[in-house]
Amino acid sequence: MPVADLSGKLAIVTGANSGIGLEAARAFAGIGARVVLACRNKERGEEAKKSIVESTGNLEIEVEILDCASLSSVRDFLSRWKKKESKRVDILVNNAGATTAALIITEDGYEQTYQANHLSHVLLTHGLLNAGCIAPMDALFDNKAGAKLSFIDMMRLYNRSKAAQVVWSMALQRRLSATEGWKGITVHSCHPGRTFGISTVEGAATVVWLAVASEPVLTGMEGLFWDRMKWKWIEPWSLNVGLQNELWDVWCKDTDTPLL
Repeated sequence: MPVADLSGKLAIVTGANSGIGLEAARAFAGIGARVVLACRNKERGEEAKKSIVESTGNLEIEVEILDCASLSSVRDFLSRWKKKESKRVDILVNNAGATTAALIITEDGYEQTYQANHLSHVLLTHGLLNAGCIAPMDALFDNKAGAKLSFIDMMRLYNRSKAAQVVWSMALQRRLSATEGWKGITVHSCHPGRTFGISTVEGAATVVWLAVASEPVLTGMEGLFWDRMKWKWIEPWSLNVGLQNELWDVWCKDTDTPLL
């Protein structure tokens, strides 16, 4: 892991009250970042904050309510964030996610796994970009898989939501790289590896590495999919730019957030 100092930098981690999100947030705090724990449950978020402060000594830890199963909750978060005096984001880790043993439709009309794992993060990221809140940085996309065993149909939904994240990351990187003012922003999707048999600290290592690795290490590697700090091949269909663009249009429409 590269030695880094994130003093003066701000990181937002969704789903940061437990698991890999918590350990990624703890790692960022340990090297000086101001960290925002974006969680759906205030009490659990405060418990995570206490744990991070006690283990790192970093007092610049904040808790914000963000429920990825509700697009209105994401919009409320964005509204609050835009009003902050210090709102520049250097690191965004889209970690929150869910899988269920039954088909659940959200208040927004979407299958919950798809919305919580993917669609809400599209809304969050596009909203921050359009508001000018994201600085040239690593927008990290934590593509967790293998988190829970369930019925086969539900696992298919889970895997599809994660594939959507990977495709969106590539499509987003291509657009950022072609837009003045956004060219310094990099996007990565990553998989911590099978979470069975490894600690959450180990699972978070790739997320943290992508955030702090020196620029030459990742130059030319933007938009790729990573596993255990190595880039990985992905399904050929996901590399189809035409398909990426079609899906991009769907996601922008579903969230009402085209990039401005």
